[in-house]
Amino acid sequence: HMRKSIFVLVLVCAAGAQQQLRELPTDYRHAPRVHIGDTLPADRVALGRRLFFDKRLSENETVACSTCHDPLKAFTDGKATSQGIHSQVGKRNAPTLVNRAAGEMHFWDGRASTLEQQALMPLQDPTEMGMKIEETLARLRSDSNYPAQFQAVFHHEPNSHDLARALADYVRTIHSIESPFDRFLRGDDNALNALEKEGFRLFRDKANCTVCHGGADFTDEAVHNTGVAWRDGKIQDEGRFAITGRAYH
Repeated sequence: HMRKSIFVLVLVCAAGAQQQLRELPTDYRHAPRVHIGDTLPADRVALGRRLFFDKRLSENETVACSTCHDPLKAFTDGKATSQGIHSQVGKRNAPTLVNRAAGEMHFWDGRASTLEQQALMPLQDPTEMGMKIEETLARLRSDSNYPAQFQAVFHHEPNSHDLARALADYVRTIHSIESPFDRFLRGDDNALNALEKEGFRLFRDKANCTVCHGGADFTDEAVHNTGVAWRDGKIQDEGRFAITGRAYH
C-alpha cells in the first residue's frame, strides 16, 4: 500500500480536499504492463532470492540484502539512514527496490547504470556488508548447496558475474501489480476513494509533484538538487557531484 499512502500524505496540505472533486484526466491510464521479471528463468530467480536473504554474504554474517530492503517495508528498512555490519550507520536511507527492473540509474547518486552493477556494490561497501568479492565467492563455493545450484543454473561454479546476474534477476521480479493505485491505473475507479483521487489530482496539478515523480513508477530516472543535503551551513552529502565532479547533470 506504499503507493496509496503517497496520495493520502498529499492531502495533509489540501485544506479544501472535501469540496466537490474535479474530474481526473485519463492520460495516466494504461493497459497492464508486461514485467520483465515474469519472463525470467525460475531457477535463476530462486537462486537470486536465496542470495538476497542470505546473511552469510556479509563479513560477520549479520546483514543480508533484505536487511535494508525488507519486503514487509516495501523493500526499504524504514530508517532515515541504513545500518550495516558492526552497527555502522551509513549516510543515506535505503531506496525501495519496487519496480526497479526498468530503472536507468541506481542508488540515490545514480552511480550504477544496471542492476548487475548495483548488486555487487553493497557487498563490498565496508559500512554495509564489508566483503571482498573473492571472500564472498569462497563462502559460496564451500557451501553444501550453492555450487550445485550455480552449476544447474549457469553450468559452472560461483563467480562474480553470475552472482550479480542472479541477484539482479531476483530484483527484476519485485514489482507492484495489485496495489489500489495499480488497479486505479488499469481503470478501476473504485480502487481509490474520493479523497485519494483528490490527492492524486493535486499531485499532478497544483502541487506539481510530477515534475520529478512522473509516470506509473513515480520517477523521471534523473537526479535533482532539492537542497536537503544543505544543513548547519554546509553540504552534508555531495550526491551526484561526488560521482561526476560536475555541478549540473
